[in-house]
Amino acid sequence: MCSPATPVVGNGSEAKPFVVGISTKKLLRQADRDPSSFVLHIDATYKLTQVGYPVVVVGVSDRARRFHLLAIFIVSQQKEPQFTEVLSLLAQIFLTVTGKPLRVRWAMGDADAAQWNALQDVCGGDDTFRFLVFFFHVAKKIYEKTRVLDAGVASMVLRHLHELHFARSEAEFRQQLEEVQEEWLKLPELTSFVSYFNTVWLNEMMWRWQCYHTPSGFAATNNPVETYNASIKRDVTLRRKLKVGALLDRLLMLEQLNAPMPSAQRTSATNITGSSWNKGNTGCRCPLGNSSDVCLFLYFPKWFGAGSESLRGTSSFSTVPFGMSNMFTSTSE
Repeated sequence: MCSPATPVVGNGSEAKPFVVGISTKKLLRQADRDPSSFVLHIDATYKLTQVGYPVVVVGVSDRARRFHLLAIFIVSQQKEPQFTEVLSLLAQIFLTVTGKPLRVRWAMGDADAAQWNALQDVCGGDDTFRFLVFFFHVAKKIYEKTRVLDAGVASMVLRHLHELHFARSEAEFRQQLEEVQEEWLKLPELTSFVSYFNTVWLNEMMWRWQCYHTPSGFAATNNPVETYNASIKRDVTLRRKLKVGALLDRLLMLEQLNAPMPSAQRTSATNITGSSWNKGNTGCRCPLGNSSDVCLFLYFPKWFGAGSESLRGTSSFSTVPFGMSNMFTSTSE
């Protein structure tokens, strides 16, 4: 914000992208731990807003493969500047809340250059930082690429891909890769595919999709955040597309965002605190976090009654005390 009464928000255009982020102090403090004890997950989910804006969920998973939410963002575009802004604001507000820099050793996301570049910009200052590629995304792209091939050849490629994914060490992976590519090159129809595979999936950005890169005990896929996203659609929006303001209100009206999602009884990936959840009460008027917590708005739009649109680029944010009647108008603390 440029001032306590002037929110900073874009209008959704290419020149002024729309970015709104919400979190709480309690959620942010879930990343205040040894960076080797968690994996940061970032994932976009769709079909939640009527205007088609994706929702970016950022959280961490622990060695028990439980997902802990840090923040949720609504963005108008999924380009590198937006991902960089999302992660930069998260890091800045984390520093403000905890007094410590956000330290990340492992991050997992899609095979997306925008995500990779943003994570490198924000978290890549530490030489130990590693970006782990979500293997399902790799397999999906390979499957699409091989659909034009003979069914037997395509099946062989996918089988080899899974064998490479489950390699137990880099030495084993390199040996298997050499054997696999030697077999691929025996087939003329795979000559161009081998070139594609080496260029896209073995480059410096996207080559860490094998199991041995994931630390022992942690989720080797993006399933924790994917399951969380599915729970939002099924139990919060009821698979309806909402207006942006209504979606924010619905997220804020969750019993607790730092408590289990409604599917917590069905998957450990969303079982964050172990507290109970009333599955039929998706419209409860309870705040995000607890009564002493604060909702941190990194941006919020002018149509919440906070004034006119202003220029973007500031790193400040507003803190809004809980109280549903003044949630979007108070800017205290």
